[in-house]
Amino acid sequence: MRWREAAIVVCIANSVFPVHAATPPDAGRFLINIEAKSIGSVRVNDSLPQLRRRFGANNVAKTTENLEGDPSPMVVVAVDGHKLVKHWNHVSTKDQAFKTKEGLGPGSTLAAFEQTFGPASRGEGEGSWYVNFRIGKSDEFQVRVGDACFDEQLRLKRDSTCVVKEILL
Repeated sequence: MRWREAAIVVCIANSVFPVHAATPPDAGRFLINIEAKSIGSVRVNDSLPQLRRRFGANNVAKTTENLEGDPSPMVVVAVDGHKLVKHWNHVSTKDQAFKTKEGLGPGSTLAAFEQTFGPASRGEGEGSWYVNFRIGKSDEFQVRVGDACFDEQLRLKRDSTCVVKEILL
Protein backbone atom coordinates (compact mmCIF):
# COMPACT_ATOMS: atom_id res chain seq x y z
CA MET A 1 0.00 0.00 0.00
CA ARG A 2 1.32 3.46 -0.85
CA TRP A 3 1.79 6.00 1.94
CA ARG A 4 -0.48 8.58 0.30
CA GLU A 5 -3.47 6.30 0.39
CA ALA A 6 -5.93 6.93 3.19
CA ALA A 7 -6.89 4.30 5.72
CA ILE A 8 -9.48 1.94 4.25
CA VAL A 9 -12.14 0.08 6.17
CA VAL A 10 -13.26 -3.22 4.67
CA CYS A 11 -16.68 -4.53 5.74
CA ILE A 12 -17.31 -8.20 5.21
CA ALA A 13 -20.28 -10.06 6.75
CA ASN A 14 -20.89 -7.46 9.49
CA SER A 15 -17.20 -7.45 10.48
CA VAL A 16 -14.92 -4.43 10.17
CA PHE A 17 -11.24 -4.89 9.32
CA PRO A 18 -9.23 -1.65 9.36
CA VAL A 19 -6.42 -1.39 6.86
CA HIS A 20 -4.00 1.41 7.77
CA ALA A 21 -1.86 3.47 5.44
CA ALA A 22 1.88 3.20 5.78
CA THR A 23 3.79 5.98 7.55
CA PRO A 24 4.84 8.79 5.22
CA PRO A 25 8.56 8.70 4.37
CA ASP A 26 8.97 12.24 5.77
CA ALA A 27 7.59 11.36 9.22
CA GLY A 28 11.02 12.21 10.70
CA ARG A 29 10.78 15.86 9.65
CA PHE A 30 10.22 16.86 13.30
CA LEU A 31 12.93 14.57 14.71
CA ILE A 32 15.61 15.84 17.04
CA ASN A 33 18.37 13.32 16.35
CA ILE A 34 20.86 13.69 19.21
CA GLU A 35 23.37 11.21 17.77
CA ALA A 36 23.37 12.83 14.30
CA LYS A 37 23.25 16.33 15.83
CA SER A 38 20.33 17.29 13.61
CA ILE A 39 16.93 18.85 14.12
CA GLY A 40 14.38 18.24 11.38
CA SER A 41 17.29 16.81 9.33
CA VAL A 42 19.15 20.16 9.53
CA ARG A 43 22.80 19.94 10.57
CA VAL A 44 25.25 22.70 11.34
CA ASN A 45 27.33 21.95 8.23
CA ASP A 46 24.37 22.25 5.81
CA SER A 47 24.81 25.10 3.34
CA LEU A 48 22.19 27.71 2.57
CA PRO A 49 21.66 26.35 -0.99
CA GLN A 50 21.27 22.80 0.39
CA LEU A 51 18.64 23.96 2.87
CA ARG A 52 16.76 25.95 0.23
CA ARG A 53 16.67 22.91 -2.07
CA ARG A 54 15.52 20.63 0.72
CA PHE A 55 12.88 22.88 2.32
CA GLY A 56 12.09 25.40 -0.43
CA ALA A 57 13.48 28.92 -0.73
CA ASN A 58 10.40 30.44 0.97
CA ASN A 59 11.02 28.30 4.07
CA VAL A 60 14.67 29.26 4.59
CA ALA A 61 15.76 32.75 5.65
CA LYS A 62 19.29 34.02 6.26
CA THR A 63 19.55 36.60 9.04
CA THR A 64 21.91 37.65 11.85
CA GLU A 65 21.93 37.48 15.62
CA ASN A 66 24.09 39.33 18.12
CA LEU A 67 26.55 37.20 20.05
CA GLU A 68 28.23 39.16 22.81
CA GLY A 69 27.53 42.32 20.81
CA ASP A 70 28.89 41.07 17.48
CA PRO A 71 26.66 40.11 14.53
CA SER A 72 26.69 36.43 13.64
CA PRO A 73 24.95 34.81 10.66
CA MET A 74 22.14 32.33 11.21
CA VAL A 75 19.54 30.59 9.07
CA VAL A 76 15.91 30.14 10.14
CA VAL A 77 14.23 27.08 8.63
CA ALA A 78 10.47 26.50 8.67
CA VAL A 79 9.25 22.89 8.55
CA ASP A 80 5.49 22.89 8.03
CA GLY A 81 5.37 26.21 9.88
CA HIS A 82 7.56 25.05 12.78
CA LYS A 83 10.91 26.78 13.17
CA LEU A 84 14.45 25.74 13.89
CA VAL A 85 17.65 27.74 13.62
CA LYS A 86 21.06 26.87 12.14
CA HIS A 87 23.71 28.95 13.90
CA TRP A 88 27.39 29.11 12.98
CA ASN A 89 28.25 26.32 15.46
CA HIS A 90 25.00 24.49 16.30
CA VAL A 91 21.35 23.94 15.42
CA SER A 92 18.55 24.75 17.86
CA THR A 93 14.81 24.89 18.33
CA LYS A 94 12.33 26.25 20.85
CA ASP A 95 9.40 24.72 18.98
CA GLN A 96 7.59 21.95 20.85
CA ALA A 97 6.73 20.16 17.58
CA PHE A 98 10.30 18.83 17.41
CA LYS A 99 10.98 15.75 19.56
CA THR A 100 13.66 13.12 20.09
CA LYS A 101 12.86 9.48 19.32
CA GLU A 102 12.09 9.20 23.04
CA GLY A 103 9.46 11.96 22.74
CA LEU A 104 11.49 14.69 24.47
CA GLY A 105 11.89 18.27 23.33
CA PRO A 106 11.16 21.85 24.32
CA GLY A 107 8.44 21.73 26.97
CA SER A 108 9.69 18.46 28.49
CA THR A 109 10.99 18.45 32.05
CA LEU A 110 14.69 18.37 32.81
CA ALA A 111 14.01 15.27 34.93
CA ALA A 112 12.72 13.45 31.82
CA PHE A 113 15.90 14.38 29.94
CA GLU A 114 18.05 13.11 32.83
CA GLN A 115 16.13 9.82 32.92
CA THR A 116 16.95 9.32 29.25
CA PHE A 117 20.40 10.92 28.84
CA GLY A 118 21.90 10.68 32.34
CA PRO A 119 22.93 13.38 34.79
CA ALA A 120 23.18 16.96 33.61
CA SER A 121 25.71 19.63 34.50
CA ARG A 122 24.99 23.35 34.80
CA GLY A 123 26.35 25.87 32.35
CA GLU A 124 25.64 29.42 31.25
CA GLY A 125 26.21 31.66 28.29
CA GLU A 126 24.73 34.47 26.20
CA GLY A 127 22.67 35.65 29.19
CA SER A 128 20.89 32.31 29.70
CA TRP A 129 21.18 29.17 31.76
CA TYR A 130 22.08 25.98 29.97
CA VAL A 131 22.29 22.38 31.06
CA ASN A 132 24.83 20.09 29.41
CA PHE A 133 24.40 16.39 28.68
CA ARG A 134 27.33 14.22 27.69
CA ILE A 135 26.81 11.70 24.90
CA GLY A 136 29.60 9.28 24.29
CA LYS A 137 33.11 10.10 25.42
CA SER A 138 33.51 13.59 24.01
CA ASP A 139 30.23 14.82 22.50
CA GLU A 140 27.58 16.74 24.35
CA PHE A 141 24.40 18.68 23.75
CA GLN A 142 22.71 21.47 25.64
CA VAL A 143 19.24 22.48 26.69
CA ARG A 144 18.29 26.00 27.77
CA VAL A 145 16.28 26.24 30.96
CA GLY A 146 14.82 29.09 32.99
CA ASP A 147 15.44 30.55 36.43
CA ALA A 148 12.88 28.14 37.94
CA CYS A 149 15.46 25.39 37.47
CA PHE A 150 17.81 26.78 40.11
CA ASP A 151 17.58 27.30 43.86
CA GLU A 152 18.95 30.29 45.79
CA GLN A 153 22.48 28.83 45.70
CA LEU A 154 22.20 28.27 41.93
CA ARG A 155 22.03 24.51 42.36
CA LEU A 156 20.12 22.71 39.64
CA LYS A 157 16.62 21.64 40.67
CA ARG A 158 15.22 18.50 39.15
CA ASP A 159 11.51 18.92 39.78
CA SER A 160 8.46 19.43 37.61
CA THR A 161 8.97 23.22 37.53
CA CYS A 162 12.21 22.82 35.58
CA VAL A 163 11.15 22.74 31.95
CA VAL A 164 13.39 22.72 28.88
CA LYS A 165 12.93 25.84 26.74
CA GLU A 166 15.32 25.13 23.88
CA ILE A 167 17.47 22.30 22.49
CA LEU A 168 20.95 23.03 21.09
CA LEU A 169 22.96 20.41 19.16
